[in-house]
Amino acid sequence: MDYPVTILYVEKDQDGANAFVCLARDRGLMYEVTSVDTLSKARTELVTRRFDIAVADGDFSELLGYLHDTPSILLIRDQQDMSKLRTLKHRADDYVPKDGQGRYLAVLLLSIRAILDRRATEPRLPDIGFLHDADATDEAGWTSELCRALFDRAKDCIFLLDLNGRFIDANRSTLDLIGYTREDIADADIFMLMSPDQAAFARQRIQQTVREGCTSDPAEFRLIRKDGEAVCLETKSSLVLHKGKPVAIQGIGRDITGRRRMEEALKESEEKFRGLAENMRAAAGVVQGMRFVYVNRYMAEMLGYSVEEILSLDFPALIHPDDREWMVDRARRRQLGEPVPGNYEFTALTKNGDSRRVDFSVGSMVYRGKPAIVGTGIDITERKKSEERLRSYAAGLKLLADSATRLLSTERPGDSLGGIFDAVAAHIGVRIYLNYFVEKEGKTLRLQRHRGLAPEIARQMELVEFGRTFCSTAAQERRPLVVNNLQQSVDPKAAFLKTLGIKAYACHPLLGHGGIMGTLSFCADDRDSFNDDEVDLMRIISHQAAMALEHQQLTLELGRRAAELSEANAAKDHFIAVLSHELRTPLTPVVMGLSLIQDKLELDPDMREMFEKVRLNVEMEARLIDDLLDVTRIARGKIELKRSVTELSKIVLMAIEVCNPDIEAHGLHFTVDFGPSPSYWVDADASRLQQVFWNVLKNAIKFTPHGGSVTVSCRPEGRQAVVEVSDTGIGIEPESLPRVFSAFEQTNQSGLCRFGGLGLGLAISKALVELHGGRIEARSEGKDKGATFRITLPLSATAGRPEAPKAAAAELQRMPALRVLLVEDHGVTAQMIRMILSEKGHTVTTAGDVSSALNLAGQRDFDLVLSDLGLPDGSGYDLLRELRNRGHGYPSIALSGYGQEEDIRKSAEAGFTCHLTKPASRDAIYDAVAAAVTSPVPQPAQIPVFNADEARKLCFGKSEMVHEMASFFMTDSLELVSGMNDALEKGDLEAIGKAAHRLKNSTVYLAARPSTDAAIRLEKAAKTGDRIATGKALRELEHEVSRLTNALKTYCRPA
Repeated sequence: MDYPVTILYVEKDQDGANAFVCLARDRGLMYEVTSVDTLSKARTELVTRRFDIAVADGDFSELLGYLHDTPSILLIRDQQDMSKLRTLKHRADDYVPKDGQGRYLAVLLLSIRAILDRRATEPRLPDIGFLHDADATDEAGWTSELCRALFDRAKDCIFLLDLNGRFIDANRSTLDLIGYTREDIADADIFMLMSPDQAAFARQRIQQTVREGCTSDPAEFRLIRKDGEAVCLETKSSLVLHKGKPVAIQGIGRDITGRRRMEEALKESEEKFRGLAENMRAAAGVVQGMRFVYVNRYMAEMLGYSVEEILSLDFPALIHPDDREWMVDRARRRQLGEPVPGNYEFTALTKNGDSRRVDFSVGSMVYRGKPAIVGTGIDITERKKSEERLRSYAAGLKLLADSATRLLSTERPGDSLGGIFDAVAAHIGVRIYLNYFVEKEGKTLRLQRHRGLAPEIARQMELVEFGRTFCSTAAQERRPLVVNNLQQSVDPKAAFLKTLGIKAYACHPLLGHGGIMGTLSFCADDRDSFNDDEVDLMRIISHQAAMALEHQQLTLELGRRAAELSEANAAKDHFIAVLSHELRTPLTPVVMGLSLIQDKLELDPDMREMFEKVRLNVEMEARLIDDLLDVTRIARGKIELKRSVTELSKIVLMAIEVCNPDIEAHGLHFTVDFGPSPSYWVDADASRLQQVFWNVLKNAIKFTPHGGSVTVSCRPEGRQAVVEVSDTGIGIEPESLPRVFSAFEQTNQSGLCRFGGLGLGLAISKALVELHGGRIEARSEGKDKGATFRITLPLSATAGRPEAPKAAAAELQRMPALRVLLVEDHGVTAQMIRMILSEKGHTVTTAGDVSSALNLAGQRDFDLVLSDLGLPDGSGYDLLRELRNRGHGYPSIALSGYGQEEDIRKSAEAGFTCHLTKPASRDAIYDAVAAAVTSPVPQPAQIPVFNADEARKLCFGKSEMVHEMASFFMTDSLELVSGMNDALEKGDLEAIGKAAHRLKNSTVYLAARPSTDAAIRLEKAAKTGDRIATGKALRELEHEVSRLTNALKTYCRPA
């Protein structure tokens, strides 16, 4: 139907009607349902409107008499209802059994759909008498053909008998039911399909219909089909009149064979159920209302009752109060036909009051003709106890895993112990735990943390001597101590615990490799004992805590030693740098003087050669100093490469050019082979690679006798370039080959020491090649058979562009005379630099310290500042900073014996244009001057107050350690600065120097460069004994410490 179907739903319990409405809505059906709960309301609705179908509970069967032609469905509850309905005068179109579980609602929808379909395709038949009453047929406007079609297509069984019971006609549904054809039943009576008893009953019904002339009540007949199978037909009959006289019996019926079989099966099922229930190893029972109507022997035995005792009880009396309410609610809803779960667990009560956990399955059934709930259950009490033990064990394992993770993932595991002990106490269900640590003297325990104790009680238990209490005895004897049933203990050590109501006590010592560290105790005040699993958990947690505490102690000790080692390394680096500076400084005037002598004086060849040898020896000494610094920085991982795409052959040729004087001096046959393509491009630090090739070439030249051969070749191999340096020298013995790249290593071959050197060149070369992603190897056939060094480097994917030649010399020739302020405390060096610059027409004014230089800058103008970094009263950095503060933005050149990458970077950050490393040649000074006056004056780099990433590296990658050092600094620095101000007032500069040194060490590990520099300046000023300079340096340090403290507060603030 394409319009809403109107349904009248009559039932005392409106829950069923509501459930029906919900189900119809869920299935998208256009049903308009009017529900009423009394017969009078239903009659009122029928008078006021028309319904497409009526649904009524069996209790309202009288409604059928008021429906006229409205189709109807009756809801029946049991066989008794069905028997009662057979006596009704009026019949419904269909009957639906209520199953008590709500499943009947789906059947009801199907029945409604079938009736609506039938009504839609088959208009309601008029009284079948019209088929044989021509006048009535004409009045109704029916044709005989249409009536025949409707008659044969009806789904109900319709048949016509004469007054003696012989068949006149039967529709298709009737013929299908009895298995005969129309020809088979022609001139046959209906009694042939029945047993004698049924046939006699049928004759009486026909006679009654003829005699009374009315429609008979519904009756049920058992018919025998043609194939011998029995079927059940429920039918009612009426008299067919023709011109007022009875001429035939009209019968309309419905096949109820399936219904009867279901009822018989239910009866048989009930009998089987009882037989099965009595022999099953599970509890079984049937409930009607709230009373048991059947229980098997197993259920009675499980609960400790007799069967008769249980049948006399309401079933809620057997349910634990915690489960009673919801169990009763589900039973009530199930009996009302509502959908409820069919399986659940609950706790039952035995006769003696014990509890048993039961796994229960329930369903609905008809028992002795009435709806009932049937249930079966098994006792799962022991299984539940086992499951609970397994859950507790699994939870304990998880707790142990979580605690181990927490303890191992922090630098201070001791801070996590309180939370872990709380979790253990909660897991085993105790209120009190006590954690003691051993005091330094080793004979007393101090309460470190606890739970469940009042403050005044905790104070009484704070200190205990070994052997006086259970926990101190466990510590003294270094063994666990478990006391169950403590309230019954006569041990004097239990006396105080008894007053606290403690009934069970367990203590485990915290033992490390270094001995006893403390104890951990758990106390129960609600039970008399701990089980084995709980004691085992306490033991493992105690062991974990002991290991974590020992780990923390070792970590702190390691950190202390690492700090000492780092400070020692810093001191070593400082010593080597100072040594380098002191060694380089005297070399500068030597190199410059040699250059001037060779250029200015007419020297005979022997004298010129002698000067050249001196120059080479000075350069070798400078190289040895560089090697010493490089090997130190490589070991510390502080070598940085300044990469660019460059031509490899060019680097090799530059190294060869440097070595040419040595090659000529040794009279060597020197060969260079760059293969078919001399252009091999690599992504490299050109100066560092030149250092590598210089080292290898110098080795080959040094160890090859006069007149020998050295060959340099370069060729590609796949995506790599290979450079080989081969010689015909003294070779390398096999046992020495593995050590040729070790620092300070010169193989033990006899006579080798005459060649000199530190044995660092090849070690540095190996490290530099590997930093470039390459490989260096040495091969030799043995003594006096020469050696080959093979260097492999990755080729760059892109070729670079050749650099434009430097124009420094040309720039120097074109530039006007400059006014140069030279600040150098080494008199000879200052004199030589002055001579070199004066030679080019520059005016040079010299100063020996920062103070003098500042005075000169205040008296006259300069075009350039060339300053040593190490000065008696400060540093070149101090000088440049003060010049900038006074508004002098001169181009500047740093001159220093400190020539490592970090030194050069530090000069650039300070604002120096160039950095010259002593000993500086004359050409190097000319190039630096030209670059300084033609380049923009750099601004000092903005150095961060605090570099968190660098600090984390210095603290072994541990953020927690950075936070700890920051907190320590913020507290310690205030005291140190305050103390230094007091010392300044007293004139105690030595104390200021010590405090500045201590503060410097703290700032180094925080990567706080400005504060470190300020502390270094203050330390130096204090050593000079100049109170004014020291006061000024102290003000600068206070400023930097204030900036650093603010930065650390921001860093340590929680996110």
